[in-house]
Amino acid sequence: MRHRYFAPAFLLVCCAVLFVLWLPGLKYPVVSDTLLYSWLGESIWTTGTYMIDGVPHVKFLPVYPFLSYPLVVVFGLTPGMKLASLLSGMLVLVTAYALLKKMFSREVALVSVTLLVFHHGFIAMTMLGASDLLCTLFLLLSLLCYLYAESNQRWYLLCGAFLGLSLLTRYNAIALFAFYPAYTLFARRKHFFSPFFWGGMFIGGGLFSLWFLRKAMLTGSPFSNDYTVEFSERSVGLIQNAWTNFVYYIDPFKNILPILLLSSLYEIIRRRGRPYFLTGAMASAWAIFLVWPVRNLRYAMPGYIILTGFGVAGLFSLLKRAGKFKIPLVVAIITGLLVTHGLAMCLYTYGECNAWFDRHIGLVPKNMGLTSEGFYGWHQGREYINAHAESGAIVGNEYPEPGIFRSDLRISDECPSYKILQRIPEGAEVLFQTEDSPVTYVVKLECGE
Repeated sequence: MRHRYFAPAFLLVCCAVLFVLWLPGLKYPVVSDTLLYSWLGESIWTTGTYMIDGVPHVKFLPVYPFLSYPLVVVFGLTPGMKLASLLSGMLVLVTAYALLKKMFSREVALVSVTLLVFHHGFIAMTMLGASDLLCTLFLLLSLLCYLYAESNQRWYLLCGAFLGLSLLTRYNAIALFAFYPAYTLFARRKHFFSPFFWGGMFIGGGLFSLWFLRKAMLTGSPFSNDYTVEFSERSVGLIQNAWTNFVYYIDPFKNILPILLLSSLYEIIRRRGRPYFLTGAMASAWAIFLVWPVRNLRYAMPGYIILTGFGVAGLFSLLKRAGKFKIPLVVAIITGLLVTHGLAMCLYTYGECNAWFDRHIGLVPKNMGLTSEGFYGWHQGREYINAHAESGAIVGNEYPEPGIFRSDLRISDECPSYKILQRIPEGAEVLFQTEDSPVTYVVKLECGE
């Protein structure tokens, strides 16, 4: 493990494995936020504006659309957007290795990155084509640069730049603007008045402020966007939000799974929170989602990467204290990690495996409300249409990308048309329904329905 080429070779293998795990997601189209990101990227690159349907956009931040759209031009909509999130994920693996090696040890970094490759949420994030992993990458790079700045203060400038880029991708890292000065005053007091430190903070703040300046010029208010509306509509109060979110994210299936969760808590308590930099950074990455009324595992991923490092360090600590029980404990830990990670990947990440588990094993709700379940039901509907629809038939235009359906089928909002739905419209003819949950239908809608 000390060979100088070992780490690059290891990371290359991890990226190759991640690519293989990512491939099954290519058969599903990009939807929702990812589709909007692609349109915004097209707007930036082709017209120099930031619009959707001619309307200036003030919700989604611009860095991910800007960086991902060239891949769309080269590979097409779905492959391009999903490649963007895959490449972001691969770079996250490399950066996580560097960060955890510096703060813990080489061994902790190696095992943590290996487990991250097989984390159900991480794999799913690479498949969705969304911006979360790029945000995570910039956040981790900012933390890494801060660590390097202890010996060379010029790194503070890059620390701030990556923080600004992270905040122009998603808002996750906003609390780092408070954490960095507080930690510097606490642990690096001589750097607190450094022009490099404050220069980095001003670079990050300056980049981020460009977004608010644009919104103020367009709408008259720097804080007006759909997120404020979403918060006001869904929030049940800050305290209730925080409690609901705590219950949601403490579920091991929604974080790093039970073995690593317990060992991470053990290690944080054993170390009394040290290294404080990582515990503070982790808390900062989660701060905004403590009160945000919408919950999703991917929102918390930047903090989970650090938590995984604590979890692996905790397992090593336990093994050092195991004495004559070391070998049985190693076997138990490896078996437990294989079972929990494999089961989570099956249920959370891959709809086909989830459906197989429902049919042959059960034990969990048939419809867990997971994206992978919905995609697999849609995929079965698409296969039915491709196999049975007459030549020249019309398919509803929810997915306008070429190549999703047979080449002789037309994508249009005309009628009569085939549609894939989870609810049956009144008067629609049901042609097919899935055996698995959520039940998905192929219906034929006549004109006037």
